[in-house]
Amino acid sequence: MAGSYIVRNTLYTRSFLRFFADYEYRMPKNSDGRDNVALQAVFIDFLGSVEHRNKYLQCMKIYNYASGFNQNMVFVSCMRYILNLMDETPNDINYHTYEGGKMKILKKLSKKRWARDSWLSEWKFCKDDLFHHAWKQEEFGNQKIVFKGRFLANNKKCKSSDFMKLWDYDKSFIKNCEEIDHDIKSYVNYAHDEHMKALLESNITKIEE
Repeated sequence: MAGSYIVRNTLYTRSFLRFFADYEYRMPKNSDGRDNVALQAVFIDFLGSVEHRNKYLQCMKIYNYASGFNQNMVFVSCMRYILNLMDETPNDINYHTYEGGKMKILKKLSKKRWARDSWLSEWKFCKDDLFHHAWKQEEFGNQKIVFKGRFLANNKKCKSSDFMKLWDYDKSFIKNCEEIDHDIKSYVNYAHDEHMKALLESNITKIEE
């Protein structure tokens, strides 16, 4: 899934969002890496990269020619490397922290995660899950359907104490959280392996400050 965000309505947040919106005019002309790709550069440009200037320039050199998924992922991995160096709480199991806590990036295996792709666990879920992404009929394909029927709601039902009964789902999809975490960790490990390959391709680890 694409990134999901929780923001506090402050002057700092508004400044960041304006900076992100205006970044469209600073992107390399030949780049097709927008949204979550561009956000890597937005983060570091907004925070400042003085301490890691040479590494930053190496990443931006990649961004200038990046086209297509693979090249954009090399750029993303390059920028993530710098963000890891800038992390103020490297031993925190839940967050990467910046600007004294004004910005936090939730780690993939954190128990505090609030949203994820449901296909990571073959549509199974547990009590720790909150929001699910990709619950679309075309995503399910020919698999066993989680819901027994269509979700037919109206204001009266949704405001009643029985609103949970509208979610008539197959109870066999409820699993213990250890099983769900194991499934997710398999994908996280794969993503990490791909990240390391892209990192090597970026040559950022060879750049001295």
